[in-house]
Amino acid sequence: MRYIYKDLFTLWNNLFIGITVLFILINIHKTQAKILQATYALNEDDFQNAEKLTKDDLESSSISIEAINNYKPDIRGPIASSRRRRRNGVSRPTKLWPNAVIPYAISPHYTSHERALLARAVKQYHEKTCIRFVPRSSGQTDYLFIGKVDGCFSEVGRTSGVQVLSLDNGCMEYPTIIHEMMHVVGFYHEHERWDRDSYIDIIWQNIDRGALDQFGKVDLTKTSYYGQDYDYKSILHYDSLAFSKNGLPTMLPKMTSMATTIGNAKDFSEVDLKKINRMYKCTDYIDIEFKKNPSNSEIITHARALAVPIYNSPYNKNPIQPTFTYTRNPYQPLNQDSQNNRPINVINHASNPNVPYANNPFKSHYESSIQSSAFDPFTGGEEQYSSITSKDSENYCVDRITVCWWTKSRCHLGNVKTMMRTLCAKTCGFC
Repeated sequence: MRYIYKDLFTLWNNLFIGITVLFILINIHKTQAKILQATYALNEDDFQNAEKLTKDDLESSSISIEAINNYKPDIRGPIASSRRRRRNGVSRPTKLWPNAVIPYAISPHYTSHERALLARAVKQYHEKTCIRFVPRSSGQTDYLFIGKVDGCFSEVGRTSGVQVLSLDNGCMEYPTIIHEMMHVVGFYHEHERWDRDSYIDIIWQNIDRGALDQFGKVDLTKTSYYGQDYDYKSILHYDSLAFSKNGLPTMLPKMTSMATTIGNAKDFSEVDLKKINRMYKCTDYIDIEFKKNPSNSEIITHARALAVPIYNSPYNKNPIQPTFTYTRNPYQPLNQDSQNNRPINVINHASNPNVPYANNPFKSHYESSIQSSAFDPFTGGEEQYSSITSKDSENYCVDRITVCWWTKSRCHLGNVKTMMRTLCAKTCGFC
């Protein structure tokens, strides 16, 4: 009987492995099917439509990148496997795009509105930096493919061969496009800087277990911050609830006035642009920066004069057929979320006030979650974080998270009143 059980166990184990392999092969095939297709470049019509986009078109942002990605990271590929020693911005010449030129092709599956958003983002890079997105030429094998592959993700910096920038359904919002393109240019997230503990508190116990590697510190041995201070306003800064497993903050700024700033950028910050232009040694743009009080019109006029054509003239509406194949899926997620420890689907912007709250995370055993020291899984030691007390909230009448509007009804509930006083002093009227 014992041998029968053993044989059954072996059978089920082999069956499980077979199903897993089949699932992986299906996903590889789906990825290839989305990439191995006729590809296009942006054309003159797209850039004309980009000029017609309204402020609402450009500033709409209703769901976080991690929620769109089902809580998988938006940096993927081999470089993402270096969990702890990642950098804020790459510096190795091999990771930079030669001459700041990024050859690209886009999927034919974008609507005219989505193409206009892509064109607007490209136009911003051309006007404010020396980065140039140029249509891929026929036969060119090293280029950026922009398509609806699997959520929102990119590799960081340049890789060889075909590099994927996935902007799937749900990712086609201007801030998200700018964010992901900045990864392509060569930058990691702002909260991963080595000096981040001087500017933000990481609340480890609120982070989903499968996303701990998204909060590692960057390595200064191979790069610098290009002379720039920590930037709360960066388009690459996540919000306070990023990768939360319980709806409570995973990071909080030490500068309390920045509580509603992090993660809410709608465009490049000034620091973002400075870092890009220093990374690629954009001399003309840096010269403008140091000129005394240049007017906005002068900056734009000069930038346009520097820009090369951003579409083929006359532009070619015929697709370029792909000339490559994949033998494996280089973008298979490195970490699978535990099925028993899935984070709730928290919407992180106030533009959706009618979204129901998934679960009530405000239980008494969470009240001390941001006041105690936390174990840093990357250093293996205890890190003492600045205590956030009721007295602090009274002295500084601010909200420390961006979703106080959502939890306002809980302000005076007995078991969470202390925590609400700490996080949402202004909204709850505690000051």
